[in-house]
Amino acid sequence: MNFDKDRFLQEFSSWHLRARKTAFKGQNGLRELLTFIEADDDWTDLRQVAYFLGTVYHEAAGTFKPIKEFRAKEGTVARKVQDKYWFTEKFGRGYVQITHKANYQRLGARLNIALDENPDLALEPIYAYESQQWECAKDCLLAQNYQ
Repeated sequence: MNFDKDRFLQEFSSWHLRARKTAFKGQNGLRELLTFIEADDDWTDLRQVAYFLGTVYHEAAGTFKPIKEFRAKEGTVARKVQDKYWFTEKFGRGYVQITHKANYQRLGARLNIALDENPDLALEPIYAYESQQWECAKDCLLAQNYQ
């Protein structure tokens, strides 16, 4: 799958400005993701790419870069949930934040890296991409089964 990255970025930046009323600052991250997608023969359906990019845009706070999970405000329900795993250092990292020891172990084994021992590897764009692409492929296949 190939993209005219300059046009894609121009169109996305234009949409972002209209929809969000702010300039889009994730061009480098989006360009890198499009490059990963172009090199990956597993992508065959543009709808899946749209789902993937939309998910990453939302989960990575519009940056299209792997990020660490934001800490919720004290006293909120979200903070109480985070408090159950935050101390383990297995809080969210990546394009779509991987959380909990079992998920770091599972994705580390899938990628053949020691993700559980070094969770910050999930912040490396290639590992963040490979883990999220695999998860997205599973979700898209499940969705097709329900159509």
